[in-house]
Amino acid sequence: MSKNEPTLTKKAQVARRRYELSQLVSQGVRRHADLAERLGVSERTVQRDLAELERVYTERGADQMAEIQNRERMIAWQRIEDAINELQPMIENPRTRIQAIRLLKELEERRAKLLGLDMPTKHAATDPTGQKQSNGITDEMRHRLLERRRKRLEEATVVDHEPVN
Repeated sequence: MSKNEPTLTKKAQVARRRYELSQLVSQGVRRHADLAERLGVSERTVQRDLAELERVYTERGADQMAEIQNRERMIAWQRIEDAINELQPMIENPRTRIQAIRLLKELEERRAKLLGLDMPTKHAATDPTGQKQSNGITDEMRHRLLERRRKRLEEATVVDHEPVN
């Protein structure tokens, strides 16, 4: 008997327990204590197994979503290619040339976006000249605003009054 056989048996036991756990959860058993009792393990083991099952399901879901997105991307790309090919007779016809070129431009823009060929547009706040990046309000403006506020507070009249009985 080799050293790996007990490990494989242990892995098979864990896999079987996690399968049974997933079946119990799908049947509506939610309390960790109930799950642990039915499986003959500790609540901590149930917590670890549930965390691992969630990780695996999330990973599989992400993989499936990426696969769906790739398939949809390919379908859209093929439709664009077909439409571009169908525009060729319109481009050759002087009556429909301008309209066909406009459609071709839109299709090619969509294709480039779909394939990720265009660089993303970068937006940054700039100063009023549009030359330097703005970090918000300038120091000079901040000082003027604070000075104006200070003057208003100084000019405010303070009224002392005694409460009337």
